Amino acid sequence: MPLSYFPLVFLARLSGMTSCSLLFLEIVERSRGKKQVLILFLSAGALWSIWKSRKKIVTSPVALIYKMLMLSKSWRPLLKPKLIPMADEMMNLISAKAASAI
Repeated sequence: MPLSYFPLVFLARLSGMTSCSLLFLEIVERSRGKKQVLILFLSAGALWSIWKSRKKIVTSPVALIYKMLMLSKSWRPLLKPKLIPMADEMMNLISAKAASAI
């Protein structure tokens, strides 16, 4: 599996999908409301971290997850105030899962 798939597979597994089909539409459709907005927000961070690291050597897939988290944390003020606690909770969950994957 290419390294660029890892953040998307990681988000898919985190959102409860058991199969590894990388249909982004399927990930978004399985979540509704506030969770859908946060999945799109975190996915934007994942895609941007893949784009930024395209010409760099990334030593592990988990490094991409941490880059995604740092981007998402820096973009956090762009969220609506009601979504910030839920975003923090999701980012903490992602960080814990990434730490256990090491």
